[in-house]
Amino acid sequence: MPAGICSDTGKTFDTCAARAISTLTVGLIKVGLLQDMALPYVGSLKRIDIGIPSGVLNLLPKDVPLKISSNDIISLKAPQIECNASKYERGRLAVIAGSKKYRGAALLTLQGAIASGTGSVQAFLPKSISKYAWIKVPEVVFEEESNEEIELIKCLKKIKFDRIESLVVGPGIGLSIEKWEDSALILEEFLGLLVLDADALNRISCSQQGWEWFRKRKGPTWITPNPNEFCRLFPEIDISSPINAASLAARISGVGVLLKGANTVIAVPNGPIWQLTNTSSFVARAGLGDVLAGFVGGIGALGMISEGSFDHGLLAVAALIHSYAASECEEGTNAAFVSKKLGKLFKAIQMKKVQFDT
Repeated sequence: MPAGICSDTGKTFDTCAARAISTLTVGLIKVGLLQDMALPYVGSLKRIDIGIPSGVLNLLPKDVPLKISSNDIISLKAPQIECNASKYERGRLAVIAGSKKYRGAALLTLQGAIASGTGSVQAFLPKSISKYAWIKVPEVVFEEESNEEIELIKCLKKIKFDRIESLVVGPGIGLSIEKWEDSALILEEFLGLLVLDADALNRISCSQQGWEWFRKRKGPTWITPNPNEFCRLFPEIDISSPINAASLAARISGVGVLLKGANTVIAVPNGPIWQLTNTSSFVARAGLGDVLAGFVGGIGALGMISEGSFDHGLLAVAALIHSYAASECEEGTNAAFVSKKLGKLFKAIQMKKVQFDT
């Protein structure tokens, strides 16, 4: 470890610490080396393999976080869809997104959803957005709203929940005088995957039950908060250690947690914890979270309809692929370019025609 850095948390012990050009770590990578607060001090990170048998690594307890990077994509379990499946048998996704203030968020979310390869996508957007969005994403079926702002309860009443596997709520919808409790019962009964992002999480934070509402859900739930949204949603959890924070949140709430950061953390109920590595700081830009929400929802829809039981680990798969697409995008680092790269990359992964750096 660079002098002055805690190997468990990545925190500095005092007001200063050594800033290393390169850090060598023996055997296994210390957790602290991967934390956002430690990255400026670590420099380039290299693990020295001392021959620990893979059988020993397989015996590690579930609460030991796993570092994942691009070369792990193939080894993670991906959705398996029958080769003769129709578009309605390849995952059906609905998206509720956008507002007058955040018009672009809706389009970026839909572009992320399309990149996932899910069979069909329908969208509930404000009228001012949907009348133009179809030009950019003609594949989407639009359920146009008459108002300039989303009324969540009205959108939910229009959805035929037996005809979708996944629902994304939140990107760019803003806050509202509409109470979360008005829509909660409908969402509790939905048996498919519910993906909650951005202001959907902020609305839950302002509700009477807060995060405890998640326990009422009959279907699986994934949340994708940034650190500020996480703190509002789980005010009693110390976020100074993102790994511990995400793990605790997943355990007490029963939902999959994708806690965004330079090295994003993914924790799922009763399962392992993953942390992304080899990410690029250049892609920390507005709009990438919207693309991620749509992509996560699409991957989740595929997972809900794939062979075998639903796997919360797909949240880590989606986050990893999104991160790799962002860092490898040749055209640029803005969200619109990354969404195009994401679609090409995921198709190549499905066809097993892509190789990854180690």
